[in-house]
Amino acid sequence: MRTNNSIQNILMNNKQLTNNTDKYTHSGVYMLSCPDCSKAYVGQAGRKFLTRFNEHKAAFRTNNQNSNYANYLTEHTYSLGPIQETMQILQRQNKGAHLNTIERYYLYREFTKNNHLNDEHTVSPNKIFEALLAPDQP
Repeated sequence: MRTNNSIQNILMNNKQLTNNTDKYTHSGVYMLSCPDCSKAYVGQAGRKFLTRFNEHKAAFRTNNQNSNYANYLTEHTYSLGPIQETMQILQRQNKGAHLNTIERYYLYREFTKNNHLNDEHTVSPNKIFEALLAPDQP
């Protein structure tokens, strides 16, 4: 007997998501891209993606230090785009241990591209992630 519940299937479960607003009513791992330089922030939401985006937006408007993404935009005098242009849903996932692992995977992926806005201390070497990303590397 063989299972489909492998690390690769869990981490790379990229179900096609529609472009309608319903996709923002789920939880999971997302990426916020800077509209001016394309650097990316990877995060997770155990609640609706829309709720989390609104928290980043409020931090940007009020210059609150709770969002690395908002801090980056403010420091560089960049703009905050609308959710449809800024937030990419990387993977839907309910809150729990899998959510943390999936976030770490996508964060590591952006880190290897030198394209992330997350804190450096949130990324650590991971041989499993490296093996999964190997086909994507140049």
